[in-house]
Amino acid sequence: MFRKEVETSAIVVLVLLLASCGQSGNQSAPTAPAFFQLVDAMDGGFSYAYAPSITVKDGTYHVFFCSMAVLVPTWDAIRYTSSTDGKTWSTPQIMVLPSSYLGRAFSSDGINWSAPQTVIPSSPFPPYTHDVGMAGDATGSIVTPHTLVGFAAPYKLADVNHWGQWDLYGVYVNPP
Repeated sequence: MFRKEVETSAIVVLVLLLASCGQSGNQSAPTAPAFFQLVDAMDGGFSYAYAPSITVKDGTYHVFFCSMAVLVPTWDAIRYTSSTDGKTWSTPQIMVLPSSYLGRAFSSDGINWSAPQTVIPSSPFPPYTHDVGMAGDATGSIVTPHTLVGFAAPYKLADVNHWGQWDLYGVYVNPP
């Protein structure tokens, strides 16, 4: 009986040793990440900022993000800010104002963009259409001649806008 108890005790000690493998007895708690503010929306006068797209080019951070449009407060504007050190940021500038048409623009570097071109005017879209996307290839070129356009709109295309109650719809620019 004594031998069985010793074997059991030895197994328990071995398990405890293996469980603590690589750990020292003096571990400190993990350090919390150092959060810092990129954009102060309230100070900027647009009350919210979200969904950043961050690009680094030639040592500069370029950030495009969604925010409240001052002139059209019901839809988001896309703003831009930049930083060379990741700590001090330029004053956010509106780059794209909301509109109710499907447009496209081109960029060779993801930072500088051509003027938007209208692909579909606003009249064919149902009320409260938003979050529009177009079929493109790996280079960003639009798939032609039958370009599929996807967009979000209220359930059953109802003429009401309830936050989060949207379906995904589609339409072709040049139907097959």
